[in-house]
Amino acid sequence: MKVLIIKRDKIGDMLLTTPILKLLRQKHPQATLHVLANDYNAWVLDGNPDVDEVIVYPRVRHDGRLRLGAIFSHLALTRRLKRERYDYVVIANGGESPRAIRRGLSYRPGKLLAYVESERFRHHPSLQAISSDKRHESERMLQLFAPLGLDGDTPLPPPRLNFSPAQLEAARQWLATWQQGAPDNFIIIGLGARRRQKQPSAEQVRRWADAALQRWGTPTVVVWTPGQRDNPLYPGDDELVAPLLAAPQPHIRPYSGSLQTVIGLIGLSRASLFPDSGLMHIASAAPGGVVGLFADRQNSADPDRWGPLGDRAIVLEAPHSVAELEDEAVLAALERHLHP
Repeated sequence: MKVLIIKRDKIGDMLLTTPILKLLRQKHPQATLHVLANDYNAWVLDGNPDVDEVIVYPRVRHDGRLRLGAIFSHLALTRRLKRERYDYVVIANGGESPRAIRRGLSYRPGKLLAYVESERFRHHPSLQAISSDKRHESERMLQLFAPLGLDGDTPLPPPRLNFSPAQLEAARQWLATWQQGAPDNFIIIGLGARRRQKQPSAEQVRRWADAALQRWGTPTVVVWTPGQRDNPLYPGDDELVAPLLAAPQPHIRPYSGSLQTVIGLIGLSRASLFPDSGLMHIASAAPGGVVGLFADRQNSADPDRWGPLGDRAIVLEAPHSVAELEDEAVLAALERHLHP
């Protein structure tokens, strides 16, 4: 049996797919399992033993610009994937994705499995429309694989991410330049989030970092994205981090460098605290675990659907803004990771 799983989304979405890949491999150890990913999220599956091949396609648009070379790459890729003659192509999304469905049908699979809400796809002979009564995105994706023998009520294993030696070494080299930092004794507080309501304030970060040093002797790395808040492509945290940069403390060190170093830092940290983001999901796969911050579910991501998975994930939710969270609730969640 040959199966292609299409996953075009962001880093966190790809990570939420890894529990299902493990279950699928356990169910069909002899199957050929391919994942079609884009050049932004494919690395999440580096070294994943549950996948035979990750097929990477370039994004046609990147940083708002059209990449003509990517268009020709797509044409060649379509020809290759037609020749593969997949028994199943699965659109691994928790809801309908018309573009991904059209892409999957173009590969002429024996059967395409997808969520379908509109009428335009319902009567295609190769498409099997799936329905779901689940809340979490990973549970919804799991139900897509019922025709392949997976039970939609099976408990999901934790997400899987291989923290590479290069990522960990980059983090160690950066920590070596910080007198108070150590590879086995620091926590991370992240700032980056699409919505301001889900971000902690500089005052909260300082209070939490001070308490972490006093209670557990752990300095704090603050991960932030450079740039202005109104950047439509990559909202930055310059304004948010400015008070921390203006009054530096030896036990608080901001970092805004490469993503690979950030991932290495997450892999080495004793615990992480992140707003709802891709980095939050990465931290859920780290040994130290994560506290995920959510707020304003009426206008933003619902943690029941998008919360981090696994035994090392804790969710804290505020009604309207992370600023409403009590310090003791945040510190108690960190304590559960530091002293389980």
